[in-house]
Amino acid sequence: MLQPGDLIELWAVDARLGGEGGTAFLAHLGEDPAQKVVVKLLSPREGRVDLMRDRLLRDARALLNLEHPGLPRILSLRLTGQLPNAVMEHIPGEPLSNRVPGLPLNSETAVAFVRELCKPIQALHSVGLRHRDIKPANILLRPGQGPALVDLGLPAAIAPPRRSSWPYVPPEWLSDRQPSDSSLWDMYSLGVVLYELLRGKLVYAGHNVETREEMLALKKAYGPLDPGREVPVDLRRVVRRLTHPDPRKRIRRVEELLARLDAMDLERAEPSMSLDGHTTFPGDDTVSPELTLRPDEPTNVDDIDLDAEEAAEDEPPVEPPAPGQRLEDPIAPPLPRRVVKPEAAEKPEDDVPPADIRWVAFLMAALTVLGLLLAAYFTRPFFTGGP
Repeated sequence: MLQPGDLIELWAVDARLGGEGGTAFLAHLGEDPAQKVVVKLLSPREGRVDLMRDRLLRDARALLNLEHPGLPRILSLRLTGQLPNAVMEHIPGEPLSNRVPGLPLNSETAVAFVRELCKPIQALHSVGLRHRDIKPANILLRPGQGPALVDLGLPAAIAPPRRSSWPYVPPEWLSDRQPSDSSLWDMYSLGVVLYELLRGKLVYAGHNVETREEMLALKKAYGPLDPGREVPVDLRRVVRRLTHPDPRKRIRRVEELLARLDAMDLERAEPSMSLDGHTTFPGDDTVSPELTLRPDEPTNVDDIDLDAEEAAEDEPPVEPPAPGQRLEDPIAPPLPRRVVKPEAAEKPEDDVPPADIRWVAFLMAALTVLGLLLAAYFTRPFFTGGP
């Protein structure tokens, strides 16, 4: 295990980045301590470098051609020797993990921050690359500049996600069956970060998760993350769409997310607000053709859960499992109240007379008419002047 002062070729290690088990190191040129770089190790255990040389070269070439102020440049790539590595530009800044957990951001500030964070992600996706480790520790805050996204590594040599990254990994990538489109990984991670900014706390704080299977079960128990009713409805919907456990119902592209952020109304936060008639965005009803839904499963996540929650404004929201709660315990959502519109309400029964009274009234009216007819018949001579 590398320690401060150890050498990686010409570079002297200063510190490990990304916590215990990380493969990125802050280093400096042995003869010039002021020249800082980040050295990302590409070990055979991580990516079998000898078998993935072509992919590594392709990814490195894409990074070499990528120029964005929110992404570090790759300076060199070495695929031989005992420590294959990529040397990357060091971007100074404060990790977002120093601020989260902390005070929650208001909706406007959180949306503005995520909009800026979308820029380096969009640049990365534009050349066919994915980050696959977006989390607060890899997001740098820079005064007077937008956030930077670091610890890129090379996608072809990314190891299985470390335990510290599990909360930001979509459920399908924690299971044995992994999809081919890893862009959904970045979108899910971005949704979890947005949730934590709005809540001011880590999403799974207090849960002691030891295995990937336990984290997968926890994510399924939580379902789509919802930052709460005090958050504007449109923003709640975006967070839920980003973090939906089903990748078929997730926001797929940065462009779609930006379109939603541009169109949302940050003033609407009433808990009783109806969500019917919301704006439809591209991809709302898109389901991957190789995947199938149950016949009773809706295809639009905007119609899932939120309508029932908003209709039942007096009901407590569905809470995620509490720390220490067994995941196999059922978590039953409250039943939505039946809302009856005034114009559709039934007439009270007190306004309708009983059936026996109605029959008596009918009989009395018939006898009255018959009496009038008989009286008219017997008095007819008087009126006509007859004998």
